[in-house]
Amino acid sequence: MTLDEIQRALNGLEPELERCRRQGILPPVDLLARLDHIWLELKNSASTRERNDSLRFVELLIMAEELRAMLQDDPPCREEAGESGDAGGDPWAEIRRLHRLLEEAGIPHRFVPHFLGAGFQVLYFGRKGPPEVKPGHQPGPAFGAVCSAIQTPFSEGHERGLIEVLEQGAVDARSVFESIRRHWEEEEEEEGEKNG
Repeated sequence: MTLDEIQRALNGLEPELERCRRQGILPPVDLLARLDHIWLELKNSASTRERNDSLRFVELLIMAEELRAMLQDDPPCREEAGESGDAGGDPWAEIRRLHRLLEEAGIPHRFVPHFLGAGFQVLYFGRKGPPEVKPGHQPGPAFGAVCSAIQTPFSEGHERGLIEVLEQGAVDARSVFESIRRHWEEEEEEEGEKNG
């Protein structure tokens, strides 16, 4: 897609997403998929010449980020929908639920779009936070994470609405949250013993 095509596509999605946000409903799955597709096109397919038109590229990138962020504001979760599986067609309901549980518990983490563009990732680094990156080193987003949880169309358990966690496989948000909470509390106890 060219930057012109990407801009037209984003302009077409914005009113639909805003309407859903105002009404407090989840956008239809096809709308989420279109936004993810546009995001991937913007990140990966814009030509070098178009990327050199940096102001326009950055403006479109910001617009796409704002639309994606709009979907993260108070997202409904599976429990609120009263269903098992995804909430009203939200393919990312379980990872959003994990994000909400961690926020409510006050456990620092990152909730970011998955680096491949479709889905989301929760990164937990423990009490020390993310490690410092050496100059010239460009690690992946999960570099130094104690726990990296993803929910994408390609993650294990995605067809059942589950989150994939390395070495645990497909699990629900509550299981991931409990593991992270235990680690957080154990680190707190260790700090207390060192300082006590």
